[in-house]
Amino acid sequence: MAFQQVPLGLISPREFLSRFMAPDRRLPSPPSLNSSRLYSCTSNEVASTTLIRVLDDSQLCPGLKFYLPKLKKRQEEVLRAESDENFENNKYGHYIPCHPAVAVRKQKETRVKSKRRSLTEYYDFGTTVLAIEAAVHPDEDPFMDLADSGTSTSSPTDNIALERRTLKASVVRARLLKSAQALFLRQHRTRLFQLVLVSGGARFILFDRAGAIVSHRFDYLKTPEILADFLWRFAHMTDATRGQDPSAALATKQQASVFTEAVRDSIRVDDDHRQRTVPGAEQSLDNLGLFPVWTIRVVNDATGAASQLVTQRPFAMPTSLCCRGTRAYLAYDLSAQRLVFFKDSWREKDSRARPEFDIYQDLRASGIPCIPEIMYGGDVLGPDGKPQRTVVDEAYDGKTRWRLTDDQLRGRLHHRLVQDIYYPLESVSDERELIQALHDTILVIEKTHQMLGILHRDISSNNVMLDSQGRCILGDWDHAGRPEPDVGAIGTVPFLSVRLLHDDTAHNELIDDLQSVFWVLNYIAVVRFAQHYHGLNVGIFDGGKPAEYVALGTDKIMAMSRHTLYEGRYRSAALNDLIRDLALSWTRFAYHENEPPAPSAGEDAEPNMLELAPQPKYWLEMFAEALRKCDAEKEAARSAIATEEGDAVEVEQEPEEPQVVRAGTKRKDIEDAPVADDDHRQVRRSKRLRDMRQQK
Repeated sequence: MAFQQVPLGLISPREFLSRFMAPDRRLPSPPSLNSSRLYSCTSNEVASTTLIRVLDDSQLCPGLKFYLPKLKKRQEEVLRAESDENFENNKYGHYIPCHPAVAVRKQKETRVKSKRRSLTEYYDFGTTVLAIEAAVHPDEDPFMDLADSGTSTSSPTDNIALERRTLKASVVRARLLKSAQALFLRQHRTRLFQLVLVSGGARFILFDRAGAIVSHRFDYLKTPEILADFLWRFAHMTDATRGQDPSAALATKQQASVFTEAVRDSIRVDDDHRQRTVPGAEQSLDNLGLFPVWTIRVVNDATGAASQLVTQRPFAMPTSLCCRGTRAYLAYDLSAQRLVFFKDSWREKDSRARPEFDIYQDLRASGIPCIPEIMYGGDVLGPDGKPQRTVVDEAYDGKTRWRLTDDQLRGRLHHRLVQDIYYPLESVSDERELIQALHDTILVIEKTHQMLGILHRDISSNNVMLDSQGRCILGDWDHAGRPEPDVGAIGTVPFLSVRLLHDDTAHNELIDDLQSVFWVLNYIAVVRFAQHYHGLNVGIFDGGKPAEYVALGTDKIMAMSRHTLYEGRYRSAALNDLIRDLALSWTRFAYHENEPPAPSAGEDAEPNMLELAPQPKYWLEMFAEALRKCDAEKEAARSAIATEEGDAVEVEQEPEEPQVVRAGTKRKDIEDAPVADDDHRQVRRSKRLRDMRQQK
């Protein structure tokens, strides 16, 4: 994620202090700050060290410790491997670390004044409360004020560049953003404060899930009281006003041990019994200190009862900072003494966007089948008893200069959900189980639309899941809602309908959910059951930028019309025929959208897909026919085996002495034994696509 994707506001330093750091009580005047020592620094490293010593001497931040962070060798290796290091080396000339130049945490130990303390310590992702960047060159100032750019203030939301366009400035921005992303990912927080000191000037920054707001540059040599006021106020803020979620706390060693053992037990059970694996189990643990273990207090909106969860590393996480920020965890419920699925996200403040927990309540009350078993959840309340919310968007008043990445600034509310554990659709045991699961998905789409008038709007391979018996579970209803003409396309790009990809003014309708099922079928079929990948454009399962959506939609039409999705690709004739028939119908629909068919009658009349495609019943019948073919295939296979066994000549033999199998004896391989590799593990879509491309 680049800073250019972050909605960014620019306000005065004093307005920043009054709006975001107003004290909840009267504070004494802050001690004076001798900022002149910072101005003579000759390098960024010296500036960071000097800043720590100046702040230690000033006594401006009681209870806080400033230090130079470093990572352990293995931590550094893992983070470099996970990052796009080649991209960073090419763009910035070097790797960008995910920790700030100066980190701040709460003071734990008693200070020994007679001894000079070490300024360097290992970075703690769980305890950092403030991130600071210190630089000495004027070109390293990451932002520009209006006076710098010479921009008129006549239009507060012009898409102007508030970022300084120098390589040095881009490096500082990358550090700011990367350290913020790392903390939002590894902590449970509502916002994050940052401080930037560059060549005699300073800026304050506030990040949350809506965007970022930065103060105008001020001269801390001429007005050191502004910098002192920021630090003094921050030192006297509560954990909640600093951005720490009060419903989350670092786990004790005992709680962490309970969680670790529960996850390891689930992995051992899966390995022993060859069951579907608990999704994300192996990714949920971290022994390198990169992801702290947390306890989370989740309140049930329906009953008011609270439950305590223990969790560590999310197995699904956002790639952007300013978004829903959805993190999916495997968590341990201390009361129920069992593993559960825990979803943490930030939903839009828009009154039309209903909380996902409330949607599930409606689905359950209406008797909709194949819905996850929701244990508890709801909006996360803050100390004031109101839902935790973003504040950056509330600073938008139409007067302050903003650089928006889109037509609006999206405010968000914190939401959590706890449900039973389900399994990825990729873990289907055979073609019939896949076809049945997607048949039932269409059934859910139909009943939900009929009974509640809402659409799912995000049918994807991740959201169609299986229970332990292999039955369909349709989850992730956070995008669900009624058709809204003023809202653009919603969904996961690789599974969006051709119509939504081609028309940026189109909005989700019932037919789009139905076509998404078709693309889910193709993706899972290719991943699990394809005998080869020849002639297949695997790019249709990639994401992409909005500018590429029309081309992606065209590629999908070409794939359907040229028979490359199914022709000789699958061993099961039932699956092959189903994909063929579905592709033919959706191709006709695409053509009929452009040229509606002329009215005709008789047996040879071409079906009017404009009338048939929006009807779930039409697609359900095709899936039902495929299920009948699957059953016929299995029955034919059983009959063939029985015939072969009946034709075999039985020779009566004298009973033999039992053989003694000694250590090292190998069991004879059984021909045609099923290979249980991908059946029992979840593999990321991106890796699957890479593998497919290599095998073509």
